[in-house]
Amino acid sequence: MTYSEKSREKRSSSFSRYSFDGDSPLPPFVAMTSSSAIDGGDWAAKFGPVMTTDDIVIQNTVEYVRGMLASNDASHDWNHIERVWRLSVRIATEEHVERMDCVVLAALLHDIDDWKYTGSDSTDRARAFLHTQPLDVDKIEFVLKIINGIGFKEELGAKKISMFPELACVQDADRLDAIGAIGIARCLTYGGHKKRVLYEPSVPPLMAMDKAAYMANKHGPTLNHFYEVQ
Repeated sequence: MTYSEKSREKRSSSFSRYSFDGDSPLPPFVAMTSSSAIDGGDWAAKFGPVMTTDDIVIQNTVEYVRGMLASNDASHDWNHIERVWRLSVRIATEEHVERMDCVVLAALLHDIDDWKYTGSDSTDRARAFLHTQPLDVDKIEFVLKIINGIGFKEELGAKKISMFPELACVQDADRLDAIGAIGIARCLTYGGHKKRVLYEPSVPPLMAMDKAAYMANKHGPTLNHFYEVQ
């Protein structure tokens, strides 16, 4: 066995707590969130009587995010987070990304500080929460680095995002949830939530926007978004 094959085998073995379990469509951590309540007994039944620090942090993060997004409209609710989580884990597993724990945390927390809801372009909530968990500073900063690179406005904010595998996994998962039937439904739901007009022929789409213009465009017709993200 070559060094690269041994390295890949070693990385693959570390994914077992995060990746897909047999024929199940859900990774273990996600499968736990399908019930209406997550308590210590449920998690212990899934992972055994002794939970690792990573298990505890993920459990705490799931509970925090579900609570924080409980009042969000369906375009950016817990179901969206869960889909991004699932997709991120699937992509990261296929790509043999090493820092899977950071992928999971970033996927779970990526909309906690969404400027469209908070009015602030920061990661203050995610940072504050992560500092309440048994995580080292380097890991916290890495998770925040991933979160800071996700989102359409971030693509507009720089000519070239400094891509690294963990960011790419979560960013692509978030993009995948913004296309197809789910993506269309989310766009229409968000437009309705913000009381935007669906279509206004006298207001053309704003093409070639930069980050500032995109963030300032708060009242454009909903259907314009499909042209503006090309």
